[in-house]
Amino acid sequence: MHGQADQSDESDHDVDVESTVEEEGPASDNEPPSSDGEEEVDVWKVITDEADEEDGGVLESFKRNVLFCRSLKRDETYQAVINTLEKAKDDDEMDFEEALDYAVDKRKFIIYRSAKEAEQVQEEEADGSNIDNL
Repeated sequence: MHGQADQSDESDHDVDVESTVEEEGPASDNEPPSSDGEEEVDVWKVITDEADEEDGGVLESFKRNVLFCRSLKRDETYQAVINTLEKAKDDDEMDFEEALDYAVDKRKFIIYRSAKEAEQVQEEEADGSNIDNL
């Protein structure tokens, strides 16, 4: 029954994605589509690959990635790197990838610190769950 409802919902909401994208233009107001040799990530390949590897399909994979991006944008380390990147683009007239390399190098210590803190939290959580299982 649930599967039938999903199928009818999908057919009711079919949209010509290509024409919608062309009409609306780039997804981000900040960055035009890359055409200057910048490395691009095929987001739909990532989403479909994840959907193939994990339960939940494409919709769940898409939602996980949206939530990841939302969390990343709120992360202090990410914000520090992006602020440095933007400053390098504006002040030093770097392209995006040059500015990204510069910003990551300049902020590598807080990146390493954030990663180490995350590992410690994971270890503490694992230790706590091991104690509960005893």
